[in-house]
Amino acid sequence: MASDGALEAFFRDEEYEGERKISVLRNLALVLLYLNELFDFHVLGAVDAGFHRSVTLLTVGYGAAAAAFWLLVRRGVYRRWFKYAAMLSDALFLTLVLAVADGPSSPLVPLYYLLIAVSALRYNRKAVLAAAVYSAAAFLGLQFHALAARPAVAAAPAAAVLQVICLLLMGLAAGYVVHQLRGLVSRFAAAKARQEKTEGALSRYVSRQVAEQIMQKDGLPVLEGIRRDAVVLMCDIRGFTPMAEKMDPVELMTLLNSYFAAMIDVVFKYEGTLDKFIGDEIMVVFGAPLPQADMAERAVRCGLEMQKALAAFNASQRAAGGPELGAGVSVNCGQVVAGSVGSEARMEYTVLGDVVNLTQRMQSKAGAGKVIVSEAVRARVPGGAFSFSPLEPFTVKGRAEAVLAYEAAPAAS
Repeated sequence: MASDGALEAFFRDEEYEGERKISVLRNLALVLLYLNELFDFHVLGAVDAGFHRSVTLLTVGYGAAAAAFWLLVRRGVYRRWFKYAAMLSDALFLTLVLAVADGPSSPLVPLYYLLIAVSALRYNRKAVLAAAVYSAAAFLGLQFHALAARPAVAAAPAAAVLQVICLLLMGLAAGYVVHQLRGLVSRFAAAKARQEKTEGALSRYVSRQVAEQIMQKDGLPVLEGIRRDAVVLMCDIRGFTPMAEKMDPVELMTLLNSYFAAMIDVVFKYEGTLDKFIGDEIMVVFGAPLPQADMAERAVRCGLEMQKALAAFNASQRAAGGPELGAGVSVNCGQVVAGSVGSEARMEYTVLGDVVNLTQRMQSKAGAGKVIVSEAVRARVPGGAFSFSPLEPFTVKGRAEAVLAYEAAPAAS
């Protein structure tokens, strides 16, 4: 699940981004407000010179402060208390403009609601509620000023009370929406974290690309037991048992983990599915759980590169004075049953069938450093992709007919 700290950092970043947007909107609104005032004064003659002078002084003064604040925020100079100072300043400026206009009766009074709505861009419920309180208090101040200095423009007491209530309700509603949005983001982040965790666990068995495809399909290919065409690769360490008897168990475990890490990197490079570890043996499947048109070629290339990776591993072991390993790789293909087996408590994705059995028995012919493939695999690989040297036909337990196999090698350049 996404950590609370990460979510809080995300919302802090969003609050900062919201402040940047609001600072741009603030400057744009000031420009539009003053252009309207110029039009009313110079073109329509709807306002007198005293009003025009007062509005000009207020707009220029507050515009300079707003521009300076925009510049600070744009350069990344931001503290979380800035938003409260900015909201208070906005409410105060609007109140002063209304005070020299028609006071509580001015058609610009709804701009208080706009201040509350715009504050939601900060994704902070407290900020929205503060904007509502500032606006309601500013309107009350405007009403009391009008009652004392210009009773003619004061609102009726009942209307003034209703206006204050509506402003506070607007703040509660906008705050609730922000709260819901934050909850939605938090739930989405938690779901995304769970998905990534599941995908990360799945990627221990299949390549990251295959894991992503399985997650997109809701995991159905993994759960269903279906017949499909697949390629099975097995890689087994030669002489492992005698070596294991002589080594310290901890050292042996360290050696195996290093060896497996090198091999699995190659497996995932070719988007193979790691089926299981059988002692020191690795079983890999291509073409399941998701089909791969070139699965036979992938498997052979994977086997050859595993031998190459093992050679590099041995070189580093030799340099460090550690034991070296030799492994044989066998590759076979055909119809398998692929799916999850086990119980509700423990399930394992695997493939079953004669193809798997034959691949394992072919291991006896795969000497250290060798990659052997069945006739079925050789037939599926594009001509010229590799060179194949035929082996003497051999028999394996459980099969009457001789097995045809080949030693694979990179194609001659």
